[in-house]
Amino acid sequence: MKRIIRAGMTAVAAAVLVVVAICLLNAVPQPGIVEAAPGARPMYARSALTVEEVSTSGLTATYNAASTDGIKFLNPNGNVIVHVKNAYTDSTTVTIEVGPTYAGLEFEDPTVTCPASGECFIGPFRTFFNEPSDTNYMYLDFSVATSVTVAVIEVEDAP
Repeated sequence: MKRIIRAGMTAVAAAVLVVVAICLLNAVPQPGIVEAAPGARPMYARSALTVEEVSTSGLTATYNAASTDGIKFLNPNGNVIVHVKNAYTDSTTVTIEVGPTYAGLEFEDPTVTCPASGECFIGPFRTFFNEPSDTNYMYLDFSVATSVTVAVIEVEDAP
């Protein structure tokens, strides 16, 4: 009888250890996600794109692959536009991740749908769109990133 009780207790102890291990594994941050402040959105490992400046002498823009983890780019002056080329057979929705509040008001994240096998321009992004937890950076998310490329362009102020 004592052996049966010991064997039963050993099985229970093993089950408890498995549950504890699962709980600990779930408490570990997932790859690609950076811990955010309490109440803030999770910050994914976004692709940081370089902003190119267009001027009267012209610009041959550099296009980078979009990422399902989103992109970010510097937007210190609020003169940045994004050109999205969608070569995929379905449309992609670009979500503009606005900061949680501006002047005490909460905003919905605006979206723009770029058509299948099409292009769209988005912006300019004024500085109040910048992510407050990442100084001077704008965040964009893509519903589909396959065959989608992005150029980030700053237009200089007119004199």
